[in-house]
Amino acid sequence: MKTSFRRKIWLLLPSLILVSVLIALMPHSRTFAASVKISKSKVTLYKNGGRKKIHLYLYEDGEKVSAKWKSSKKSVATVSSSGYVKAKKKGTARITATYHGKKYTCKVKVSGTSGTYKKCIKAYNTFLKNPYVTYTAKGATDQADNFCSMDLDGDGIPELLVNVVSSNGKRYHVLYRFSNKKMSTGQILGACEDFVWYPSRKIMSYKEIESNQTLYVWSKHNGTTLNTKAIIVRKKGKNTYYIGEGTADTYGTKTSALKFRNYVDHDLLHYCNGKAVILHVNTPYNRSVFLK
Repeated sequence: MKTSFRRKIWLLLPSLILVSVLIALMPHSRTFAASVKISKSKVTLYKNGGRKKIHLYLYEDGEKVSAKWKSSKKSVATVSSSGYVKAKKKGTARITATYHGKKYTCKVKVSGTSGTYKKCIKAYNTFLKNPYVTYTAKGATDQADNFCSMDLDGDGIPELLVNVVSSNGKRYHVLYRFSNKKMSTGQILGACEDFVWYPSRKIMSYKEIESNQTLYVWSKHNGTTLNTKAIIVRKKGKNTYYIGEGTADTYGTKTSALKFRNYVDHDLLHYCNGKAVILHVNTPYNRSVFLK
């Protein structure tokens, strides 16, 4: 009897194994919903000073997806078809992304002027009221001749470019910034001219005059200083081309004129239009007009 039962079990064993495998391979009826999120659910932009623009994105399971974007108040904030939001005037608007019939929103508050921006302009005005400015970490001071301001790093807080004239008539251009509620020590650029600013790329180009050579420089602002990205050294009528950040003794990596132009036009600037930087004479009137 026992032998007969065991024999039946052994005969059924292959069938039991086959059934188990088929059950494991069968598709499960349970489904998992995709995780869809908007990059920001709440953000503050500023009409003057501070961040004026932001690019919103919609993600499905961590991957960017296309959506239909809409602003509840275009007079306050507009949004492009790709989710690029721009502040227009003070107020509140809701930016909505519609994806597969569902809506995902970001509340956008547009304020007038950021507090940091106000403190920055006040500090610049106080700084320029003194005809003599400090331009080195060791405390060297000379006369401030003219100035201009521009937001080199795109954070909404402008940097200050000052032309300093020494007692022996030598000129320097010094770049200052407002950080941690005070003016920073300036970055000396040397005696420069022909400033051009490329806002969308955070690039400034200028010509620096030295005793026996001329430097044509393209630098990018990293939030603290201008870092050289490309440079042409012209000496005795001959040009030498360099790309990449250098050291105190070098200008970067030496390259050909063709590769240099390709790097500057395609990789560094991407054909964006530059804006000429105009320096203004340091007077109370100019400070009130151009630093506001």
